[in-house]
Amino acid sequence: MYTNDPDESTVSLKLFADIVAIFDFEKLIINIGKITRTDRKEATYIGIGEKLSEAEILAITVEDTSHSAYYETEIVDTGKNGKASLNLVVKPVAEIPVGRFKDRFIVETNIPENPRLELYIKGEMLGPVEAQPRGCVLRYHPEEAFFIDTVRIVPTGGRKFKVTSAACEDDRVKTTIATPAADGSIEIELAVPRDFPEERLRTDLKVKTDLPEQPEITVPVNGFFKR
Repeated sequence: MYTNDPDESTVSLKLFADIVAIFDFEKLIINIGKITRTDRKEATYIGIGEKLSEAEILAITVEDTSHSAYYETEIVDTGKNGKASLNLVVKPVAEIPVGRFKDRFIVETNIPENPRLELYIKGEMLGPVEAQPRGCVLRYHPEEAFFIDTVRIVPTGGRKFKVTSAACEDDRVKTTIATPAADGSIEIELAVPRDFPEERLRTDLKVKTDLPEQPEITVPVNGFFKR
């Protein structure tokens, strides 16, 4: 702000305030993490705000209606008793594709100042198998004539599977598929020769399986070849 003091014509003020929501939810986004086809995971959203005792949750819908089959919604406390909370249950239905997912929900309330709230849920649907680690970095091994890394394709539920092929989009990266281990996992080795002409490499490993619901897994591959 400005003053009439010639030696200090402007001064800075710091303002502090406690902002209390009229009505909202404690967490607007919940990450339920990894889920398999046999899991049911629940996310609970707790209402907060100065009008909590007056608030009522009227309805909740998923914005992308094509995802309606993924979820069950339950209004646990409507708000009439001074509490407001709701549960979202992620169902392990076949329609959820393998991989990360995120959805937005619209919550309708009786509060004029906040009649429409948005909540988010995210997670990851695991397929029958997953890559460990999720990405490869080709590293120099002094005892070898190659830059090498490995990725293991692991069954998430003990189901048997086959790797029918594994190849990088950059065919200068050579791949070798090992025989299945005792736990059913399959290791894939990636290698480029030590005289690789470039200092960096970025490509994707495409692993094909005999699983109809997860026919292909993509693993990012990086190489940094400073010598």
